[in-house]
Amino acid sequence: MEKSNNEELENRVLEIGKKYKNADKPTKIEVGKIMLGERRKFKKKKAYR
Repeated sequence: MEKSNNEELENRVLEIGKKYKNADKPTKIEVGKIMLGERRKFKKKKAYR
């Protein structure tokens, strides 16, 4: 079960990576903003504990 699940995840990550490489700049900036936003939220939660 776990092996097939990991393979599925890897394939998804690779697909996203391909799409990301072929994406134009605005798309990359949007993805970056989403990622940074999630990280910032997480860091804030940790800091207030």
